Amino acid sequence: MKPLERGEETLGGKVAKGGAGIVLAGTVLGMLLNFLTKAVLARYYERSQYGSFTLTVTVLSIAMTIALLGLQNGLSREIARHLQRDRNVALKLASTGVLIGSSSSLALTVLVFTLAPNLGNVLNDPHLNLVLRIASPALLPMVLTMIIVAISRGGTEESGKTSTTGTSSHSSFF
Repeated sequence: MKPLERGEETLGGKVAKGGAGIVLAGTVLGMLLNFLTKAVLARYYERSQYGSFTLTVTVLSIAMTIALLGLQNGLSREIARHLQRDRNVALKLASTGVLIGSSSSLALTVLVFTLAPNLGNVLNDPHLNLVLRIASPALLPMVLTMIIVAISRGGTEESGKTSTTGTSSHSSFF
């Protein structure tokens, strides 16, 4: 292999730049959709209904943070590290992360569903009981999405690194 010329990019560098563009576009799009959703809800619903929505999102965000157990950070870092050495260990880490995240989110879904009447009383919102019971099953897909993103980030971070020969050591995690 010939050495890289000044200004020449490796495949890993191109993948990293493309991934960064996708993350930036996704973040901007997510922020825009979040703003539009809240604007529509604030416009067409009563204050109490919007308040119930906001409290539900807050409770689910707290439950999601607890259910993730820090897996979104640890998985991406450890998968990237283990892909360099042993792909089987990285696959086991990914499946274990999905299993732990699923279990913890299911447990918290049941907890939020069960405690919904008490949370409604504590937060002084009579509508929160029903809204939390309807929204609590969304916790599992929310957690799994975060874990899948962390797993794919771990594979992408590793594939973006190049060896001394200028070639990527693994093309991708999947």
